[in-house]
Amino acid sequence: MGHMKKYKCPSCLSTQTVVGFGRRKKVLRYYCKTCQKHFSVNPCFVNRKLILSDHLDGVSFRALARKYRLSPMTAWRICEKQLKRLPNNNQFTFNYCLRFSDTFVFDGKYFNVAGSDHDWVLLWGIDYFKHDIPVIWVAPSESYHSWSKFFFYRELKVRSNNTYRVFMARVETVLSDKLSDAVLTQKLFNLYRDYREDPVAVSVLTNIQRHLPELTGYRGIPHSPVTSNMIEGINSHLETRLFGLRSFQSITHARLWFNGYVLKRRLTKFTDCRGKFRSINGKCGVELTKKPGIDIPRLF
Repeated sequence: MGHMKKYKCPSCLSTQTVVGFGRRKKVLRYYCKTCQKHFSVNPCFVNRKLILSDHLDGVSFRALARKYRLSPMTAWRICEKQLKRLPNNNQFTFNYCLRFSDTFVFDGKYFNVAGSDHDWVLLWGIDYFKHDIPVIWVAPSESYHSWSKFFFYRELKVRSNNTYRVFMARVETVLSDKLSDAVLTQKLFNLYRDYREDPVAVSVLTNIQRHLPELTGYRGIPHSPVTSNMIEGINSHLETRLFGLRSFQSITHARLWFNGYVLKRRLTKFTDCRGKFRSINGKCGVELTKKPGIDIPRLF
């Protein structure tokens, strides 16, 4: 009775004419007599979810290849395939989550894409009280221009130039406290008095005055945040992950990676929340926002 070959030739799909052709470390080599082609098989078990988890933690494909004794291309294929299996984060929210608070903190995180002549940006927001991230959007940086300018950083260049750093610190101090209209107006006037000879500073103060109802709308929301420390904290966490990756080879993979990163973060239990958020330790964001009576699928 003939022995059925275990592996098919990837070219002609034959199993009857495939013969062994040695091995290279843990990789088995085969030869197909029908189409006269060689192919390789790695019969060793590879924990694909663990590889993806490492990649979402910022481990590059070369580092993954060294750790799991794979080729960089094989590591890339595994991560790409696993990322494509994950549900879209925004659709996941629609299907499973509902119980969000009315308070969100929004921000954007720029990142590099190889071959692109401009940076792209991840737009996202976190539920202030439940620490969940319901919606994300990856967009060209041009679409983020008005948002960035609204917060004055593009015009003042406070991250790369010290000229307006003191001025911006004073502006943030004024806007970070829940002040009465009279006190807020007085503090803004004091700023104008000190910088009235500077057209850029005057332009910023005029813009603040024009949008004052929107900037102070949070005062009508009980327990609303007055700083962006929370979103800046997760931006910092994300930055450490992106540092290891350096840049994405395509915007397609970037979208897949950010989708996987956010889903993993939403399904990871909190361990170091403090103060008024201490009660959510041991839970994950999705647990706090999911619809009643519904089971969350295990993705990682």
